[in-house]
Amino acid sequence: MFKTNLYLLIIVGIFALLFTTSSQATLYYLESGNSEITIDPETHISPPSNNGLYSWIVDGIENIYQEWFFYRINNYEEPEEPINSLPLKSVTQNSPDQIKIVYEKSTQDGIDFTFVLTIKLYGGATGSNKSRIREEFTVINGNISPKDFSIFEYDDFDLNGPDYDVISGDAKQFHQKDVPSGFYANVVTRNRPADKYKGDYYSSIPNILDILTDSNIDDLDNINHVSDPGDVAWAYQWDISLDRGKSFTIYKDKYINTPVPEPSTLIMIGSGLIGLFSYGSLRLKKRNRAIG
Repeated sequence: MFKTNLYLLIIVGIFALLFTTSSQATLYYLESGNSEITIDPETHISPPSNNGLYSWIVDGIENIYQEWFFYRINNYEEPEEPINSLPLKSVTQNSPDQIKIVYEKSTQDGIDFTFVLTIKLYGGATGSNKSRIREEFTVINGNISPKDFSIFEYDDFDLNGPDYDVISGDAKQFHQKDVPSGFYANVVTRNRPADKYKGDYYSSIPNILDILTDSNIDDLDNINHVSDPGDVAWAYQWDISLDRGKSFTIYKDKYINTPVPEPSTLIMIGSGLIGLFSYGSLRLKKRNRAIG
């Protein structure tokens, strides 16, 4: 009996430790005008359905499921990994609307490489249903030798919920629209276009997130596989070669523009019923699909 109780106590203790550890993830919030985004820069789970930027609320309406970055080193030596699989060096938030996140890998010889992600939120006026995010992703090679990097950006907008979206784009920008509501998002590369891209359904097997998180080495295929409305996602890939001490920055702008809701919809948004009962349940189902 004593041994059985001891085993039970150990099991309970392990689950309590796991729950406490997972609940201690530090979330960061950016606020500007009518907009708020939520970022988890550190939690690394598989599948990474909670990693990175996973909420962008504009005038009370949620617009994104996940946006995050992945990387691969020296072309085809190792598979892709999310950037938050690296040690988090620092998070700096000097104003409510901007954050800088630094990841750095070191070896016994010093700094191997560094990723610096800066995100700034530009909210619109209340009721304008407009918002913008500016991102800068900098790669720095601190190694004594040249190094090849592949940087992947994954975008899964859920405009007015995760279904009935269409998407189109190329290596420089993409446009996503929710057909019933007219909600739309634009993502634009401001300097160098991506080397590769891919659009696909979240329900595809494998989907884009699967490709970026499995144990295989993958490249995006430069094809938009979306033909009919559905739950869709988009990704970009930049292939960069850097000598020692050199750096490269990817500059991106993301825009949200939503139609003005009907008065009855505004009342429900104000009471929180839409977010709680409609989008929240769909979002939960999608996360359950990712875990299951």
